[in-house]
Amino acid sequence: MSQLTAASVSAYVEQHKDRFIGELCDWLKIPSVSADKKFEKKVGRNSTKTEY
Repeated sequence: MSQLTAASVSAYVEQHKDRFIGELCDWLKIPSVSADKKFEKKVGRNSTKTEY
């Protein structure tokens, strides 16, 4: 098993930075709070992305 170090984490993040930024941008486009029923499915979809 490889050792988890700050350098290895930093390298991993740097390698996958574009994907992480793309996923974050996609996630931020989804409304998270809305009283408007037309956004109900999108709000629900956003809530499942934040579950662990």
